[in-house]
Amino acid sequence: TLVAPFFQVVMGLGLMLIPMAAREIDRMSQARQWAYVLRLTAAMIGLSVIYGGAIYFGGEFAIGFLFGTQIEGAYVLIRIMALVPFFVAVALPPSIMLSALRQANLRFVTQCLAVVGTLAIGVPLVVVCGLPGAAYGLLVTEVLHAIGQWGCLIWWWRRTAPKRSG
Repeated sequence: TLVAPFFQVVMGLGLMLIPMAAREIDRMSQARQWAYVLRLTAAMIGLSVIYGGAIYFGGEFAIGFLFGTQIEGAYVLIRIMALVPFFVAVALPPSIMLSALRQANLRFVTQCLAVVGTLAIGVPLVVVCGLPGAAYGLLVTEVLHAIGQWGCLIWWWRRTAPKRSG
């Protein structure tokens, strides 16, 4: 409940920023692309730290206000879920750049990595740990997604980098 709005914000930013990056991508050197991704990453990390901090420090109050004492058992999950926005945010800049570079196939690879990780790690966590396992599983999925996005973008840049002679 507390993390879902951040997912919506990230999706909206992605939909807004992809066309902006795509418009300029053909005129951007790899160095400018890298600088763009780093600036966007810094902004997204800042946003995620603020949002995650609000969940970490105010999550119990928010859950209590929204649901009363019905789900006090979920309070232990708040600390885990407060980390999710960070990894969601870190995955957005390389995703935007891969889209602007017309590399949807690489974005698909990162999605597949996250799905395999969820099935291999997340499902057993749910079976063994129950609800906390689901929270850890979501966190693992987002970590794998971020690693996959960055890995694919860096791989693409290295593959397409001008060859140096000499």
